[in-house]
Amino acid sequence: MINSTIDAKAIDKLARLLREVKNVVLTCHLSPDGDAMGSSMGLCHLLHNMGKNAVVITPDQFPLSLKFMSGTRDVVVYTCSPAAARLHLSRAELVMCMDFN
Repeated sequence: MINSTIDAKAIDKLARLLREVKNVVLTCHLSPDGDAMGSSMGLCHLLHNMGKNAVVITPDQFPLSLKFMSGTRDVVVYTCSPAAARLHLSRAELVMCMDFN
């Protein structure tokens, strides 16, 4: 049998937290790359499917070559739209940080 590397209590805590919130902001590191955008967009789609209001906010512009990803037109780029980013953050009940070292 393979032992799980993720603590079951941590998974339960995250599941409980996600059930309790409605507004979620996802963010990632500066100069987002494919890993940062892929993980952020994937989780954003999952949260939308769960009925959550989720938005991805990137600190700065991600490469145009990643615009093929579904939902990237809804990404809020802080350096382009700081007021919109601040508004989403002020409404967030949960902020999830994706793909940081």
